[in-house]
Amino acid sequence: VIVTVSGQDEAGSEISQEFTVYVTITDGKKAGGTEGAQEGEEDTMAKFAPKVMMDSYQFSRKKILCGEKFTAKITLRNTSSTEPVKNMMVSVNPGENVELLGRTGSSYVQELAAGGSCDLSFRFRVNASAPRGQYSVGVAMDYADARGGTHTAEDAMKVSAEQPVQIQISPVSVPKTIQLGETVELLTQVMNLGKGKLYNVRAMLEAEGLTSSGVAFIGDVEAGTSMAGSMEITAEGLTGTNLYGATQGKITFYYADEVGNEMTQEQTFETDILSPLSGENEEEP
Repeated sequence: VIVTVSGQDEAGSEISQEFTVYVTITDGKKAGGTEGAQEGEEDTMAKFAPKVMMDSYQFSRKKILCGEKFTAKITLRNTSSTEPVKNMMVSVNPGENVELLGRTGSSYVQELAAGGSCDLSFRFRVNASAPRGQYSVGVAMDYADARGGTHTAEDAMKVSAEQPVQIQISPVSVPKTIQLGETVELLTQVMNLGKGKLYNVRAMLEAEGLTSSGVAFIGDVEAGTSMAGSMEITAEGLTGTNLYGATQGKITFYYADEVGNEMTQEQTFETDILSPLSGENEEEP
């Protein structure tokens, strides 16, 4: 009995797989006398060939990025509890945008005991120019049973790859000196050098004695484009007895990739908060 299971993955792609279930009919009519019954039983037993299936697979990287190499470890299992398989050839067939690394895409297993399993490893790379998505790698198994009969089985691995984030943020020019009470506008520019879109790009300033007008929201930045933003900062004075002096701060940029992973970059700066009268030649009281 062939059981077909189909559905959709998280990306909405159609997937399906077939499973074979064997049913033994014990109350059927016999083919004749005693000899016919024995022959029928032998023919029935011959149909129950050992089945090899891909038990599991795992990748050397938790997060696979386009353009990076990774290793796939495949675990194969002989589902028969009584019969071994021999002379098994396992071949991998990468689909679109997946490249096989190494000299060959095949591996030989001399014998797999009844109920036994084995691990095989292959190296791959998703093309750097491939869009984010899920890609398939076919796995084919050719083997022989104890009676010399040959059999084949097929399965597939699903590789989910993401585009690496490549962002360039221009240094924010903060004045070396700011007078108390002065308001200064800061400009920011972000360039998306990757192949995936960046979402909710924004900047936030933190510094003692300086107050920003809020978060500089830049927005969503398409691949291969740049966008600018701005914020205003006001010098309100240092805490403590002296309002004036040197202060250090940082500007943190927040953004997310196409999968929703949040990332940050920081820039640090130094400036001096001066008295409003520092530029005038007046005697101090």
